[in-house]
Amino acid sequence: MFRKALFNVRRPGGEAARHSTEAKRLTVCAGQALGWAFGRQSVAAEQATGTGFRLDIATKRADKYWFYEIKTASSARMCIRDALGQLLDYSCWPGSQEAERLIVVGEPILDAEAAAYLVKLRDHFGLPIYYQQFDLIGGRLVE
Repeated sequence: MFRKALFNVRRPGGEAARHSTEAKRLTVCAGQALGWAFGRQSVAAEQATGTGFRLDIATKRADKYWFYEIKTASSARMCIRDALGQLLDYSCWPGSQEAERLIVVGEPILDAEAAAYLVKLRDHFGLPIYYQQFDLIGGRLVE
């Protein structure tokens, strides 16, 4: 039986992955913030994708879905890098529910280079990918 790692793991490039309890804490806090913003009935955490996976948070707005993937990397770039493949899989794999927006959530501030990267992904490839910083002190998502 495998257990989720509760310790730091070194990744290539020196990025340290924080333990799973931090990701869970961010998911709960971000879910609460989204529930306050859009109504609890419109927010689901650990939502099954229908293809054998669970996405961190999904919101439903009218008949459209927004998918949120929580990451605990040390930079916005690494959060985006870690989440992008998962979000595309959740939204684009045959049989999946397509999302109107794919949103990476992390604690690091979105710097100018990472913001330009997201604009390029949207403009050049038509990907509806966005980033929101989660401010743990304020308990809110920052655009």
